[in-house]
Amino acid sequence: MNLSKPLRAASLFLHSLALRCRVYLPRRQCLAFVPPANPQQTGISQIYVINLDRQPNRWADVLRELACIVDSSGVPLTHRSNRFPATDAQSTQRNLTDIAEIDPFYSLGDQLYVEPQPHAFPDDFDLVRPIRMSEAEIAIAHSHIGVWKAIAQSSAPYALVLEDDVWFARDFSSVLDQAWREMKDADGGAPIFDVLYVSYAEARHGAPKELLSKNVFRPERGLWFLSGYVLSRKVGSIASSASSLPRPDRSMDKSQVPCAGRARPSSPGSQPACRSSFHEFLFNPSSAKHAWCS
Repeated sequence: MNLSKPLRAASLFLHSLALRCRVYLPRRQCLAFVPPANPQQTGISQIYVINLDRQPNRWADVLRELACIVDSSGVPLTHRSNRFPATDAQSTQRNLTDIAEIDPFYSLGDQLYVEPQPHAFPDDFDLVRPIRMSEAEIAIAHSHIGVWKAIAQSSAPYALVLEDDVWFARDFSSVLDQAWREMKDADGGAPIFDVLYVSYAEARHGAPKELLSKNVFRPERGLWFLSGYVLSRKVGSIASSASSLPRPDRSMDKSQVPCAGRARPSSPGSQPACRSSFHEFLFNPSSAKHAWCS
């Protein structure tokens, strides 16, 4: 008899029930989010949620989560949330393999750079062997690049990008605010960064990192997933002007992302967030900066 499935179903039901009940708790304030119309404050002023047209329930769930958090002026985050229609690999009429903005190939060496296998020797692998992304992976990458372009055309200095199956850890607001304060202290004013992860996972054998402050670190490698991050408008501008971009995070396939209702919920605020240069973020993950959010 396999008892794992019933227990897992019960656990997911209780988790979902707890999330729904949180709307009755006092709202949490996150000072890192600022009113869009206030140019005197530098912070996160827009939110984009990538959502499939055939998943309206997920959009409603994310709005419920965002309604539990208010910005520095006391306004719920739902007031600056924008739904971004995701590219759907199952229903699109477009040939996803021909999207000029995405290089659909990466090498086994790229994969092993992010997640090394310490018990295997390099000679055991054909490191230059090309691996082709699936159509689902290409569709998700295309959705994220579309959001980057939307941010480039906006007036928001920073925007939070979310996939539609995330939920927020209870300490999200306090942890993000602490990381934001540390970045302000380090930068001598308003934080200066291109990418700030708020939801990701480390590779199986960990992510070597350089600790920059109590809650901020720079990883060398070993980070997967892209279900929640803050992006600067400058990054969106670079993405818009690039003719072809490799996939920024090859683990964005929904079959791999640890999301709510799956193996492990994605919860912005419960794990390290990241800060990096856009060029390095796309092409050299060894030099990205990250903020510790746990």
